[in-house]
Amino acid sequence: MCDTKDYFEKEKNYKRLAESVNAILWEYDIETDTWEYVSPQSEKILGYKPNEWTGIDFWVNHIHKEDREAAKSYCLECTARGEDHVFEYRFRKRDGTYAWIRDEVNVIIKEKAPEKITGFMIDFTKIKRLENKIRDLSFKDHLTGLYNRRYLDNEINRLNYSRKYPISIIVGDLDKLKIINDNYGHKMGDNYIKKAAKAIQQTLRKEDIVSRTGGDEFVVLLPKTDKITTKNICKRIKEEFQELNARENLPHPIDISLGCSTVKNNKNINECYEKADRKMYKNKEKKK
Repeated sequence: MCDTKDYFEKEKNYKRLAESVNAILWEYDIETDTWEYVSPQSEKILGYKPNEWTGIDFWVNHIHKEDREAAKSYCLECTARGEDHVFEYRFRKRDGTYAWIRDEVNVIIKEKAPEKITGFMIDFTKIKRLENKIRDLSFKDHLTGLYNRRYLDNEINRLNYSRKYPISIIVGDLDKLKIINDNYGHKMGDNYIKKAAKAIQQTLRKEDIVSRTGGDEFVVLLPKTDKITTKNICKRIKEEFQELNARENLPHPIDISLGCSTVKNNKNINECYEKADRKMYKNKEKKK
């Protein structure tokens, strides 16, 4: 058996080891709503001293508002079931910026009920930024910077199970781009595509999703948008193209054929897409 001196020396070494890792180690008492331990790395990583962690509200209120409810609910539900868990969220630092935190939590049970939770928080902001950059590269069209078909398909699948109905889709196809390519070269054609992409973007709201799905085809996904609003957006797109032709000295006018459709009450968005596509081609045929 080790003597008192050895015991305290080992405890000191364990503490030094724990506080040398690049993570925030912590222990929280559920009954007293007290952070019994927060390692000094908290100040280095997030800017807050250990004694500033006052109750569960300190943690909750510093989580990014977009992540807060999901992170809080997930942690509380897992803890109530006595399940260890890992989750990720953005946490507001003292300087006002946000760090991506990976929180690994262990639940301590006493008399069949959760008594404490312990764990460690890792700042993986750099990794998250790299992940987002790679994701953006895989989801973006290299010519226009718009989303591509892959991203559009993912969003359609996601929205199929959402509560963002009615959902509308606009399909647009540039008119007579082949004439531009044949007479002025593909570089000029690419220039037309980029101008068209910008014109469409300028008419949309922040929550709308626009993608380039083919050579001269664009698709706009409009969550929580009814039929009347969608038709007004189509009208604004056409007006923006007219203004584009008026203010720029293009060798040939730029125009776009549009088709739109709206779906309600959890119906298949892909069918809505196909309907909008048919309408676009019908409108395009009228111009020939």
